[in-house]
Amino acid sequence: ADTQTDSVVFRNFDLASLRLIGIFSAQSLFKHLLTEGDRIVLTLLGSSYDRGVYGMASSIGGIASRMLLQPVEENARLLFGRLGSEVESAEPVHRSNKLETLERTYTTLIKMVLYFGLVFASLGSNYTSILLRILAGNAWGSNEDATAALSAFCIYTALLALNG
Repeated sequence: ADTQTDSVVFRNFDLASLRLIGIFSAQSLFKHLLTEGDRIVLTLLGSSYDRGVYGMASSIGGIASRMLLQPVEENARLLFGRLGSEVESAEPVHRSNKLETLERTYTTLIKMVLYFGLVFASLGSNYTSILLRILAGNAWGSNEDATAALSAFCIYTALLALNG
């Protein structure tokens, strides 16, 4: 009965498509663990106070990445897509010039994002208590755990900027 069932599956489905479905499912699960893993671990192991401090740091710290880094990432993707297609479609004589332009643009963008991340990490991590007092009031601004979490999130944002 098993060989008959196997033959029905192999006959009715394309093996390459089944393989792609498996790969995409594994990739989606991995992405979910990367994006939500911190919350899953915090829910399992942390107290409600820890979740509150992390939620505050994540919300306030994510403002910089959403407002500054996300537009840069989206525009860079469009720019590199356009420049890459220009390199592909260019005549062999002009291809090296287009490739140099692409490399120069890439290195300039990496430098800019790295500088932004370093400035954000160095300034942001030192002035989190002031920022918390302005944005969330004295209760959060004088909370050492909250300022430490937001300081760590500033350094994490710098790493996100480099990865982005």
